[in-house]
Amino acid sequence: MIYFLSLGILFLLYSLLYSLKYRHIFLRNEFKNGYIIQNVLISSFIILYFCFGYVLFNKDFISSNQITVTILFSGSIFVLLLVKISSSMIVILSEFNENLEQKVLDKNAELLRSQKELELKIEQLKDTQDRLSQASKLTAMGEMAGQIAHEINTPVGAIVLLTQTLQSQIKKSQGDVKPETIEKGLAKILKVTDSISQIVSSLRRIFTGRNSKIITMTNVNELVRDVAWLFGEKAKRGGIHFIVENDVTEDTEILCRSTEIIQVINNLLNNAYDALADVSERSIEFRVFSQENAVHFLIIDNGGGVPGDLREKIFESQFTTKGPGVGSGIGLSISRKIAVDHGGTLELLASLPTTFSLTLPVHKKLNESSEVET
Repeated sequence: MIYFLSLGILFLLYSLLYSLKYRHIFLRNEFKNGYIIQNVLISSFIILYFCFGYVLFNKDFISSNQITVTILFSGSIFVLLLVKISSSMIVILSEFNENLEQKVLDKNAELLRSQKELELKIEQLKDTQDRLSQASKLTAMGEMAGQIAHEINTPVGAIVLLTQTLQSQIKKSQGDVKPETIEKGLAKILKVTDSISQIVSSLRRIFTGRNSKIITMTNVNELVRDVAWLFGEKAKRGGIHFIVENDVTEDTEILCRSTEIIQVINNLLNNAYDALADVSERSIEFRVFSQENAVHFLIIDNGGGVPGDLREKIFESQFTTKGPGVGSGIGLSISRKIAVDHGGTLELLASLPTTFSLTLPVHKKLNESSEVET
């Protein structure tokens, strides 16, 4: 029996020394091998339990003189082992807690670094998007300026031609020019001048609110006329049948930055224009109607359409279906952002015929605080 008690005590000593000697390994491995110590401790206590049970309840052993020595020896060793095990476990747990706290601190520091890197990347992305947005707006403004220059040059050229004709007639007649001829020529010049005045008025409307912080109550019919005027001549020169259907009432108004909305619609019309490059009979429809407190602008072309797998990709930044040097891939992305900022939507309603829909609320607060002019 003393043999078994000694065996149990040796097991306990072995597990204790082993755990103290290799505790750093256990801590580094997060107690992966701690099951060894746990099993040794449990086995030792089981052996001691049965040994003490045998000693206490075995009459033959109790009658023996060995019981006093055995109990005193075993009890003393057992108490010492319990004290030693407790102190060693305190040391192990303390070191484990310190190790765990350090790992938590390291993880928190790593997460903080990752968060700062992510915030920096987000700021860089926002800055890039702002630059792309500004570049897209400048490109659209450049295209509009080219169209406007052509519109102004046409009547100016007509005035020059009429003036030269009158001068030539005066020279040929040696000053004897009929008043009717002069009046007729001046009437034509005045008519052309009036068209220039209309162009200037359109320009004033188009560029009103060019400051991104200013929004205005804009008459939809005037906006449609300005867009039709801007794109109409380009469509005519390109041999495209341009159809405008406007079903809104004369007093329909929307709260918007008119310059940005004209840029969006002009961008959609130019995309339709480019999509008809390989089509023989080309047509673009510009439909405008109001429904459920919103104004809908539809741009429809009879081109090749948009493949189904590209319906959403075309609104992604840097994505373009045009060839190199033709499209930047930011037009539709920024156009949708402008629509959303105005509380509206921009979506592809149909792939064939290609139908884009810009929807704007008649009266709805914009997403960002702005100064309103009426």
